[in-house]
Amino acid sequence: MILLDPRFGKTKTASRAERASAFKETLEGCGVPVELAQMEFGDASFMGNGEGGPVSIGVEIKATQDLVNSMASGRLAGHQIPGLLDHYQHVWLVVEGISRRGKGGGLEIPRGNGWQQLALGRRPLFWDDVEKFLVTLEVQAGLHVRRTRTTAETAHEIAALYQWWQKDWKQHKGLAVTYTPPLPMRPRRTDDVTAQIQKLAAAVDGIGHDRSWKIAEAFESPEDLWMAGESIWEEIPGIGKGMAKKIVAALHARKL
Repeated sequence: MILLDPRFGKTKTASRAERASAFKETLEGCGVPVELAQMEFGDASFMGNGEGGPVSIGVEIKATQDLVNSMASGRLAGHQIPGLLDHYQHVWLVVEGISRRGKGGGLEIPRGNGWQQLALGRRPLFWDDVEKFLVTLEVQAGLHVRRTRTTAETAHEIAALYQWWQKDWKQHKGLAVTYTPPLPMRPRRTDDVTAQIQKLAAAVDGIGHDRSWKIAEAFESPEDLWMAGESIWEEIPGIGKGMAKKIVAALHARKL
């Protein structure tokens, strides 16, 4: 079941409730179950089947103008993203809307019969500013960023994510079928100690195989992993406060 926040978005011609209701119908038209439910963070969320068991997925939807506004206010990076990472194990940011790089490098969106360059506060906003901001979110915060042009595309994107996560983890064979051999998902460090750390991390509920390799690169020894406090775990991409707390508690329970 996909939970959709009833406060999701608003336009000049529709209230938040009206748009949420319309988007719910669009999602349902994609063949997925949807229920309106107010959430503290995210516009949509659902549970999925991870490698180590159930996982939570959160989706934040931003129109291009909304993205720019949240960049200017600092709300996205300072409040929404930390909250999303704390509440969900996997987070997607969907940037919706048509935009382009103008002749002078500015970020432009359609306006009337032409194009309007957006601004960050009082200064012009450049295409590169947004791209670098999104790359930072992906690399440092561990978010997945998707772009869509229309509300219908956004609905299909979320539906595809939901359907992918509803499969049993072992049924995901698309990578092996598409690529021969499959693309390697391994860290830069491949020594025996790193492999030991990876096995320890993968054994903790909620971490999973792929994330365990990222964790393996963050520690120099198995002892460092055992002794790390919550603040250390929070620095690892994709590990929020909530996940860090669960991991430390699980490791301490195993030690006892």
